[in-house]
Amino acid sequence: MDDLDEKLFTKARNFLRYVEPSHPWLTANNMDILRSCGFYQKDAYTLKEGITLAGVLVFGKDITIQTVVPAYKFDILVRINDLDRYDDKLTLRTNLIDTYLQAMDFIVHRCYLPDKFYLEKDLRKDLRELIFREIIANVIVHREYTSAFQTTIAVYRNRVEVSNPNKPLFRGVLSLDSFCPFAKNPNIRRFFSVFHWTDEIGSGVRNVNKYLWIYAQSRPIFKEDDLFHTYIPLVSSVLGKERAATFMEMVGLEKKLLNDETISVIENLELAPEFTEIEDLDELFLRKGGSWAKKGVELKKIRLLINSDLTLDTFQKGGSWAEKGGKLMPKRTLSLFQLLLICITPKSADEILEITGFNDREKQRELYLYPLRKENLIELTIKDKPNSPHQRYITTEKGRRFLGGFEI
Repeated sequence: MDDLDEKLFTKARNFLRYVEPSHPWLTANNMDILRSCGFYQKDAYTLKEGITLAGVLVFGKDITIQTVVPAYKFDILVRINDLDRYDDKLTLRTNLIDTYLQAMDFIVHRCYLPDKFYLEKDLRKDLRELIFREIIANVIVHREYTSAFQTTIAVYRNRVEVSNPNKPLFRGVLSLDSFCPFAKNPNIRRFFSVFHWTDEIGSGVRNVNKYLWIYAQSRPIFKEDDLFHTYIPLVSSVLGKERAATFMEMVGLEKKLLNDETISVIENLELAPEFTEIEDLDELFLRKGGSWAKKGVELKKIRLLINSDLTLDTFQKGGSWAEKGGKLMPKRTLSLFQLLLICITPKSADEILEITGFNDREKQRELYLYPLRKENLIELTIKDKPNSPHQRYITTEKGRRFLGGFEI
């Protein structure tokens, strides 16, 4: 117990008085709190008792923490003007209670993030706090503390990038619709939930997605690997009316053949962050072409071809956007992009034929729809009944991310 900080137990009780005035920890002694959190346990094989790593991280003195996990480090960097180093910085190697509190204070008061308020259940709330409460709490409760990598939160003018040591369950981008949450440090998570700093497992990803859309009309990206990466765009990241109209013209898709719902969804298609601030349409679509070419190499079943040798000067000399699209992509690739845009909302095979003007349903299915399905860019709406008369095709989340230039 001498390795722990008595003041942290007092601080924890003081916070509890505000959020849970009748919580049993308010009258419990320090050892009872440790045991109830799983921070003090008996080894089933050796029968030795002791404080767990989680207990040290939450209640330990700084010297204890640095002795047990010497590589542990939590950095927040502000890179608004100085992109090579930083404008401001917070480095933490302390207990997780103070890490959370100091990190939140730094983000809100020293990172130059616009404060935007909105009403939730008739209460006025700061969206910055709602978003970064989830980000910082999840960084803390899901970190792999035995890793020598450090936690880094970098705040830029138009985005926030987070990297956190991780023990991956898989490698790749999380699907916001179908991810399976898993508590990496369940005892730390349960401790944080007592103070309402975290909610149920998986709520962090969902809440960041919800509140970021209200804050900046953008979506977060979560990528699982040895370092768990979180990307938070701070500017609107949708295609928009003008760029959507250009995109449809470029791939030879007539806007008048689409219903209002489909056009609206295309206009609200999310762009990868590197494209959000490009105003010149020639530069935007040429650079997106390079992105599609790079990712298209992985999509072997659809043989996606992009003219990666095309220069901006040559591209700008093209006439109409239809002509520019023909320079950038061969006819078959244009047809594949047409289908991905058409099926952004569910479409039957007959509807697709009518819009594309293709005269052979079986050939269209074999040459275009089937390969797109094999690459999981398009899927059936009724998966267990492929021949259902109510069957529709819809572009998957992976297909949307591909169109927007994201990693897939």
